[in-house]
Amino acid sequence: MTNFLEFTRVTETLEIGNCQNYKSLKLRLMFLGPIHIPTRILTSLLACVTNHGVFAKERPKTVYDLLNNNPDFSSLVKFINEHGLKKDLTGDNVTVLAPLNEAFEKYQEKESAYFLTTRKITTNDVLYHILPVAVESENLYDGQLLKSLYYKNEIPQMIKVNVDDNGIYVGNIQIKERDLLADNGVVHSIDTFLTAPLDLDRALQKDKDLHSFNELASKTDLIYKLSDSDGYTIFTAEDNLDGLDDKQKSYLHSPSAKDDLKKFLGHQIHNSLLYTHEIPEGTSQLKTWGEDLEITKTKHGKITVNGVRIIRSDILVSNGVIHYLEGSILPSKKFWDFDTRKTMLAMNATKFVNLLEDNGLGNYLKEADTRGYTFIVPTDEALETTDLSKKETVSWLKYHIIDRVYNPKDFVNGALLQTESTDQLGDAKQRLRVHVNDQDDALKQNIQFGRSGTAGSPYNSKESIMYPIHRPLDLPRDPLRRLPVDLELSSFVAAIYASSSEDVITDAKGITLFAPTNDAFGRLGLLYKHLLHPDSKNKLQELIKFHAVKRLFYGAETEKGEHKVTTLQGSDLVLNKTGDGIYLRGSGAADGSDRSVIAKIVEYDTLVSNGVVHKIDRVELPKSLEVTNRDLLSAQTSTSFLDLLRRVDLSKEILDGPNEHYTILAPSDKAISKIDLEELINDHEKLKRVVKLHILPTLIPRVNMLNGKRDDSLFDMGSTYNDNDIHREITLAGVDFDTLLSNDDKIVIRTTPMGYSVSVKGSLQEGADVTDVGRSSTGGGVIEIDRLLMPYDDSSVSGLSWWSVIFIVLGVMMGAAILAYLIYFMYIWWKRRRDGRIALDDV
Repeated sequence: MTNFLEFTRVTETLEIGNCQNYKSLKLRLMFLGPIHIPTRILTSLLACVTNHGVFAKERPKTVYDLLNNNPDFSSLVKFINEHGLKKDLTGDNVTVLAPLNEAFEKYQEKESAYFLTTRKITTNDVLYHILPVAVESENLYDGQLLKSLYYKNEIPQMIKVNVDDNGIYVGNIQIKERDLLADNGVVHSIDTFLTAPLDLDRALQKDKDLHSFNELASKTDLIYKLSDSDGYTIFTAEDNLDGLDDKQKSYLHSPSAKDDLKKFLGHQIHNSLLYTHEIPEGTSQLKTWGEDLEITKTKHGKITVNGVRIIRSDILVSNGVIHYLEGSILPSKKFWDFDTRKTMLAMNATKFVNLLEDNGLGNYLKEADTRGYTFIVPTDEALETTDLSKKETVSWLKYHIIDRVYNPKDFVNGALLQTESTDQLGDAKQRLRVHVNDQDDALKQNIQFGRSGTAGSPYNSKESIMYPIHRPLDLPRDPLRRLPVDLELSSFVAAIYASSSEDVITDAKGITLFAPTNDAFGRLGLLYKHLLHPDSKNKLQELIKFHAVKRLFYGAETEKGEHKVTTLQGSDLVLNKTGDGIYLRGSGAADGSDRSVIAKIVEYDTLVSNGVVHKIDRVELPKSLEVTNRDLLSAQTSTSFLDLLRRVDLSKEILDGPNEHYTILAPSDKAISKIDLEELINDHEKLKRVVKLHILPTLIPRVNMLNGKRDDSLFDMGSTYNDNDIHREITLAGVDFDTLLSNDDKIVIRTTPMGYSVSVKGSLQEGADVTDVGRSSTGGGVIEIDRLLMPYDDSSVSGLSWWSVIFIVLGVMMGAAILAYLIYFMYIWWKRRRDGRIALDDV
């Protein structure tokens, strides 16, 4: 047993082809007894005996001679002779990693599979197998780098050695036969051609450990720059961006961040070759294209870069070396001093940044780092190519910029933010509505700008804040494109076109437009019909212009109290903001609370391109608008009552007088058609009495109609008025009015469940229902009724309707019958009592 241990200790290096102890072995074997020698050691021993022992042949003088004398290398020798490489094998200290003949055959088969014609072996292919130093196998170790005679761009191409239990490998090819010695060097045989290091671009593509660096470098021109350099060292990891936040990663991936991405990767590049065996022990600083790296090498060979361990060293490429790290190495914080522009690029908003810069708005990006803005930023996915003109594009882009920093907690639901867009508003800034919905989680807040929702959390730069959105903002549209969308404003839109006021409204800059609803126009009754008549076009335009004021009034920003403002029509309109809302007062109001005329804003702040629109529930009339009772009568479907006024010579006095404080009860054309008009006309005196009965010498009462029915929305007013000099309110009990006929001939107007009724006081004739109303600009007006009224003393039973006569006759007859029955019953009772007859109960 002792002999075997001694033998093993002496011959242990033979397992790796080391014959330097052969002489010592030979002497000791003489003193050892019989032993069992393992086969693997016996093989190595025989090789050493052959080369160094009594059976060893004389060494060839040169490596070339050694190869030339061995038929297994005939293909290699032939190539050496044909290409004049013999001189490289006859100098001092040469090592040849000699491809066997079979290696040549494998090479041809492999290359023919890739190329249409067989690729020839080049001189450089063979020079890569020759080392300018004699290295026997005993001096080869794991991770060793060997310099070959093959130079590419003046850089020697290296071969990496790997050693494991199975043998020794050069460039991943196992050495078959080691240490064939010549006087000037050594030969190690291999059965496959070595492949020289790949160029950088191919190495990055093929090696999965280098994919992260390849992906990032491909976004810049870095690969081309590295490929043209004379040698460099790269430090990389599985994910070179690991440790960055989402904002930083997104920025480096953006197309516009190429320069900064190159600087980022430059932090991992040393400008010359540095193999691990050249790194000194201890800690040293290494210059890079960016910040210096700190490299530490322990006495055991462990190497770290900025504290991150190298786990795969010396990955060879044709003009450099790459070291693979356990994790990423990142630049210091000062590299991430993001300005507003970089932050937008990090938000994937490259298109928006380019649009700002291409349209002369890049100063906003620069100023944002010192003064602070709020940017509403559409991402690249949301932003399509705009078809707007240059001017429109500038205005649209500025609509995404707010000259103040709004953090999420600063927003108030429904607030109007002042943007930097001023087109069509004069000196004022266009507004942007913000909607805020707080969710259950206090950290989550749903913010919407206009119709655009946020696409994630906001980003902060030095002084500004940016909100990513799913879709770009829409500039407020032209009023005549925005208003038709609201069906409640169709009458107002129709009035604008009917009066040819389109240009007046759209060309005005910085206006507030008060848009009456359809019901508001319906309340005008006969006046609206008159204004829509082609002959009233100028009046209608005057009315439209009266609803546009030359200032911007936003609901929440209007101060309380009265504001007298000038309209586009030229006269003033009074705004009054109270705790109950904002009211508008033109002309014709009986008092400050007359809601039959005074309008209230019912919907605020519809943004349009040249201002803001508020929806109101009444149409306001300017003082200069002249509408007479003649105009109102002419607006009916016929002029029958107007003709009757002319026949009795009252038209000039009633319709054309200087003071038209008259209210005319005008039977409709249909109502007049039900009477014997010819008979009435022939009795001139009676006709005059009938016409005067329909004329009230007073301002028009508060008979407020909407679509032919009473407008109950106005019945919240306080007191009742009895003075003829004001617009009197109508009640359920009825209100008496004098007529032009006489002070004794009065008209009673009262409310009914469906509207209003008009009757002659004291008369039994059927009253009339009110079907429409119109107010003149002087305070009078026309009340359209569905029946012609007759004076009290001219009315008779025959004048009543047939069913009224029947009702009266039946009532009289029934009353007489009941009275007769009662008289008869009392007579019978009295007679029986007088005769002493009484009723007795049965016994």
